[in-house]
Amino acid sequence: WVALLQANLLLVRAAAAEAASRLCLLGAQGLLVALRAPLGDYALAAVGAVLLHSALLLIVAPGRVLGRAHPSPRRSWALLRSGLPLAMAGAVSTLYARVDLLLVAWLGGVAAAGVYAVAYRFLDILLVVPGLVGAAALPVLVARAGDRAGLASLLRALVQSLLTIMIPAAVVVTLLAPWLVRWAAGPTFLAAATSLRWLAVSSVVSSATIVLGLTLIAVGRYSVFLGVSVVGLAVNVGGNLVAIPRWGPAGAAGMTMLGETVALVVLLVLVRGLSGRIPWPQLPRPRVVREAFATIDLGTRT
Repeated sequence: WVALLQANLLLVRAAAAEAASRLCLLGAQGLLVALRAPLGDYALAAVGAVLLHSALLLIVAPGRVLGRAHPSPRRSWALLRSGLPLAMAGAVSTLYARVDLLLVAWLGGVAAAGVYAVAYRFLDILLVVPGLVGAAALPVLVARAGDRAGLASLLRALVQSLLTIMIPAAVVVTLLAPWLVRWAAGPTFLAAATSLRWLAVSSVVSSATIVLGLTLIAVGRYSVFLGVSVVGLAVNVGGNLVAIPRWGPAGAAGMTMLGETVALVVLLVLVRGLSGRIPWPQLPRPRVVREAFATIDLGTRT
């Protein structure tokens, strides 16, 4: 339903339904914390928020949008078949983002998993901006998929913009890691500061991999994108099996950095074959950020 609203440029309605369901979930979670409710109640609250989100989307979607949501069975099968590699890549990416926490719990114990979870929450926050920029830039990347020079210019601007934002953010988080952990989780979890430093550095690499991965999607190379995701997952899991028993949560964070770096190198080689040589980003400059965001805004409006 979100995709249908977005495709019909009903972005405000989609955002309102999303915000309302998230706020309701946040309020429910706060109430459960105050009541010291068991863990299962939090799961029920999450399920309720998903159902509420779905109901709100159905309410705000006009009839003309809902009428297009029923293609023929043959068309539906063709769409599912063509999009299956992309769906699998999404599943692999989700697994990649969570498997290291499971491995830390398995190999290092639940206490180590708790430490790593605190650090990883900061990574989730750091990647909000690259995720938003990538989502906004995807339509423009699709529009320029057949223009090698235009695609290379846009990629350079996007990577430059994200580096301008992410490098200072990573530096600040790295320097203030102990204080941030103490502020967010208390002194009990100060050991998470080392993991947080590794993850902060990896967020800079991840910002570039997000843009390059979306470029493969924009040009329809779903299977290639799936292959890159599998390679990154294999490096992450294989490295964690060695690093976690020896270095604990910090080892898992280091393997996240390694997996992102390997994926970035592979993506650079693949995308260069599609768009030609991508000039290496210069030092961060605010002007480049403004130009890139203006290009994204113009392309999205168009």
